[in-house]
Amino acid sequence: MKQKKLYVLTGFLGAGKTDLLLHLLDNVKELKVGVIQNEFGKLSIDGLRVERDGIELVEISRGSICCSCLKRNFVQAVTQLGLDAAIEEVEDLMEIVKLGMMSVPAVIVDGKRIVSGRVPKTKELLKLLSQ
Repeated sequence: MKQKKLYVLTGFLGAGKTDLLLHLLDNVKELKVGVIQNEFGKLSIDGLRVERDGIELVEISRGSICCSCLKRNFVQAVTQLGLDAAIEEVEDLMEIVKLGMMSVPAVIVDGKRIVSGRVPKTKELLKLLSQ
């Protein structure tokens, strides 16, 4: 089987990823293209913009792929430390902006951002949460 090329577009919320993707799709009409889109919100807004004839679109909705990994690592760390902690996923865009989490995923503990823009490993979270 011939290997497929995979390109990953990443960036801050509002950085123009969807606009760039649309531009790229307009310029590769002769190729068979599939898009896996990580839709942040409950509603598929960008998916509606991307959907076109000849393009296979698969959406992963209800949050970031990175946030799912982060939550798993966070639950493991909290459990290992025996902490009584509430893990809250912030999905409201205005709340995300208010918390200054424009680089997601982010971890905020007691109002202080301790990790931003990446998924920390469980070991790192153990160290951060035990301080």
